[in-house]
Amino acid sequence: VESVHTLYAPSPIRYSEALWVAVVGLCVNLASMALLGGHGHSHDHDHDHDHDHDHDHAHTHDINRKAAYAHVVVDAMTSVFAIVALLAGKYFGWGFMDPLVGIVGAAVIGQWAYHLLGTATGTLLDRDPGDGMAARIREAIEADGESEVADLHVWTVAPGAQAAIVSVVAHGAQNGADYKARLAAFGLVHITVEVNACQG
Repeated sequence: VESVHTLYAPSPIRYSEALWVAVVGLCVNLASMALLGGHGHSHDHDHDHDHDHDHDHAHTHDINRKAAYAHVVVDAMTSVFAIVALLAGKYFGWGFMDPLVGIVGAAVIGQWAYHLLGTATGTLLDRDPGDGMAARIREAIEADGESEVADLHVWTVAPGAQAAIVSVVAHGAQNGADYKARLAAFGLVHITVEVNACQG
């Protein structure tokens, strides 16, 4: 909004001071990019419980870290745009470049934010990814003819990573480890299996 207003009502720009601020901003963003490294850690934890509850945790693709990295990358880009615009204004008298770059920067940040929201929404809302994983899990569990899925929830925990909670009614002697073994090839990063013996 300020950039559009400045296009129609230009105000004096102190180019030398503004250039120093833009350069310092770029340096800070480059340092932040180096610290964040562009990718997160992976942690693997295994927990076993006695009452047929089995959990597998593999925390990958930390969306917060990736978002922070993308943020400083976009900030660095806008700092470069600002430096170019300020140099153009200082040496060529192109004062319109500064607000124009502000508008371009807003568009770039808006596009990045839109993409981030799309990536994060499904994770934040525990949304079923809708890729048929639930049907494949149900089929694998019930393939023995002695097991019935009573409740099943599959959701995305990070980009490319899914988790599942399965409640099974077992007509035989199966336990949580048996069912987890059937799902091992599905690439799930977190599996909780609850087994209930059939009472009739």
